[in-house]
Amino acid sequence: MKKNMIRMMLVICAAFLISGAAFASDASDGIQPPEIESDYNSNVNVSDVQTDRFSVAVTDTASAAKQILILALTDNSANVVPTADNIVYIDQDTADATGAVSFAVFPKTLTNGNTYYLYLSSDAEAGKFNTLTRVGSFAYGAVTPGGDLIYGDLDGDDNVTVLDAAFVVNAVAGIQELTDEQKILADVDGTPGITVMDAAFIINFVAGLQETLGPSAS
Repeated sequence: MKKNMIRMMLVICAAFLISGAAFASDASDGIQPPEIESDYNSNVNVSDVQTDRFSVAVTDTASAAKQILILALTDNSANVVPTADNIVYIDQDTADATGAVSFAVFPKTLTNGNTYYLYLSSDAEAGKFNTLTRVGSFAYGAVTPGGDLIYGDLDGDDNVTVLDAAFVVNAVAGIQELTDEQKILADVDGTPGITVMDAAFIINFVAGLQETLGPSAS
């Protein structure tokens, strides 16, 4: 009960932060901040995100002095096999004695509106990346939901309600992990990344104070 009250207070505070204020926003062109899957947050760190590149620092003690391979693929299907058709970036380097290595990820031509997936692999016999492992993803340009999906509708009931805002708050607080689809639908304030401001935009939309949700929201 106490946790529920705290989460609701966060949502309400976020709504007060933007009620009556105008926020100018544009969907950023280029690479959006990559999302690293929670299982690998302590092993993979992304920094220096620019429109066409970003840096990735990898640490895996089991891969000390081993080769570590990083790939960005268009495909995240089960048992994916990297091929010339689905690779947009590939690089390899030797980890140091602690299992650390850094990459400057500079993909080849990317398509606006697409999502790409980061994979790691090493020639270590054990550890986090001894097999090809998906560790995160990133979008290029403005990614829009397909089919009949609705920005802000995280619970899939075809309506945008305060419960959807609670999904966002829980994700920001680390209480709930969103699917790739939910991450797209949750980013409703027109700026890259999912924050409490997205929850506030959803609340304002429900209250009739916000006209649109998604990359064109303002």
